Amino acid sequence: MTGRLAARHSPADPYVILRSPASPFGLSDPYASINLLADAIAEYTDLFSFNGILVQLSKGKLIPVTTEVLHEIIPQHIAVKQLRNSGTNIEPHWVVEFVPYTPDATTTRNLLGRDHREGSLLARATKAG
Repeated sequence: MTGRLAARHSPADPYVILRSPASPFGLSDPYASINLLADAIAEYTDLFSFNGILVQLSKGKLIPVTTEVLHEIIPQHIAVKQLRNSGTNIEPHWVVEFVPYTPDATTTRNLLGRDHREGSLLARATKAG
């Protein structure tokens, strides 16, 4: 991930820059990025823990969350804030853009895992049923 993570509830909403929590004593947390991402997904999407299964509420139906479902959901809600030159090298024109974020295989595996420390969405999702 290059740039700051941002999130929104729906495509009509503006992005909000996510702030990672400060680590105690200035120690580096190897799971900080995945946990920031998982917390944002849990907060900004309609994901639930239903009978121990991660599901998405979509049009009144509960859809089990798979890798494919995550790859549809995440770019709609999570982006990376980047600076881009929309001009030329001679006449630069800098703009901020939000590029939809798509997780790699390791990140997706962690999000679908069960270990809260390593970014589990199931552990963070609102409990239902």
